[in-house]
Amino acid sequence: MISNPDFDTTAGSAAFFSIQAWVSDNDEAIDMVVTIGRNVGFNASGRIYVYSTEPQQPPPDAPHAYGLNFHQYVREG
Repeated sequence: MISNPDFDTTAGSAAFFSIQAWVSDNDEAIDMVVTIGRNVGFNASGRIYVYSTEPQQPPPDAPHAYGLNFHQYVREG
């Protein structure tokens, strides 16, 4: 990962990344996480979880991600 002040992330630190998305299937959601992650400076590794929830936005005509959220992991102690 590279530092990204827009998302308050620091190079070399782990971060949890979540998005909301309109997609046709789980594989498309995972591809979106990996691709968006690369575009903002980190590599998706480990497990990627996909949950079906109620939408916060109406469906668009094409696959669409919104609500990007990063939580940098900071080790305490």
